[in-house]
Amino acid sequence: MTDSMTQTNPTTPPLLEISTHRAIALARRWRWISIVLQFGLLLILGGAVYAFEQGGGYVVFALLFVLWTVVASLSARTRKLAFDAGQYIAAGEFDLAEDRLTQSLTSFTLAGSSKQIGLQQLAMLRHAQSRWSDAAALARAFLAGRGRLAARDIQSRLVLAESLLEMGDLDGVAREIFDLSRQRLNLRQTLVLTQLRLDYLARRGDFQQMFQKPQTVLSLIELMPASISMRCHALLALAAKRLEQTTWWHFLAGRAKLLGDIESLLEARPFLQEVFETSGPATV
Repeated sequence: MTDSMTQTNPTTPPLLEISTHRAIALARRWRWISIVLQFGLLLILGGAVYAFEQGGGYVVFALLFVLWTVVASLSARTRKLAFDAGQYIAAGEFDLAEDRLTQSLTSFTLAGSSKQIGLQQLAMLRHAQSRWSDAAALARAFLAGRGRLAARDIQSRLVLAESLLEMGDLDGVAREIFDLSRQRLNLRQTLVLTQLRLDYLARRGDFQQMFQKPQTVLSLIELMPASISMRCHALLALAAKRLEQTTWWHFLAGRAKLLGDIESLLEARPFLQEVFETSGPATV
């Protein structure tokens, strides 16, 4: 009889992690490798057609089919790893996302765009981990080599803008906000841009610009997740206080208090401390 007390569970393989520098280098390298591989396959195909016209080529065609099948399956695996990583990021499973992205970026693929997508998702992961300098570097690398993936620019620019904001690079944030303001954004992207714009203008001290059309801005803020909405209410309250809009200040500061932990907010944004000094009730 087997002694269950002596049985051990199989060791879980260690999760992989890739550095920002290596991820960028791999993505750049694979852009060129994929071009060379595709050109080589076209040459082989041309040779097979020529051999077939000369009365042979069946073996070459068979070998080409096998080669293409192997290459396609490896590329599909790379794309699946990147897809899985996106799901893990959304679920907050950052370690698993890191592992899948490392495998995706280091594995074979015929399409260089797969590496670019992996690079963008790694930027999103670093952003979610609050590793701002890494997120900014990865987003910049993606935007520099996006090629046919220009449709993904907006997401990467939002990641870059927020990372630069957290790093204190206000000039860089201004450039990204200007570029994004000229794009056609969906609702989620509009909410993120609104949040970034309020935070940026508050740091610049441009309270008049912040408080233009407050009702419109407030309607967008109310659609945000609670923690982000709390921050934006406090930012708008700061503008209201500086502009001596007392009723608005009391309402917005009170609303912020109802949405989350003010202490954690003040740890991240100490300049908002004055908003909650005798702010009054949350009434209009």
